[in-house]
Amino acid sequence: MSDPAGTPDFEIDAMAQLDFRPLEERDGAWTPPTNDEWSRLANPHLISVRLAWLSLHKSKAELVAMAEQLGDAALTELVTQIGLSADWFEGLHKILASAECRIMCAYAAASMEADRTS
Repeated sequence: MSDPAGTPDFEIDAMAQLDFRPLEERDGAWTPPTNDEWSRLANPHLISVRLAWLSLHKSKAELVAMAEQLGDAALTELVTQIGLSADWFEGLHKILASAECRIMCAYAAASMEADRTS
């Protein structure tokens, strides 16, 4: 991670010193979806992303017209599903960001060890 000039915005030493333990598996804990489950998750989550993206390219007047055409029930369902998908993706983001941090810390430690031995 760095700024546009390429200057690191973290201390390699500090990252190398961070310690963590493996996540303990517990009954009922989240696990990634299987390949079949991923396919089924496309609807609703990937469809929600597509609809959210499309809505970002509409003017307020266009969205008001869409709301009037859809009606209260359909619009409420759309907003609810987009919110649920946002929460679902936030969970995935946390997992990915945590893994990224752990891998970067391990790499920093390995890099510092290599520097000491060379």
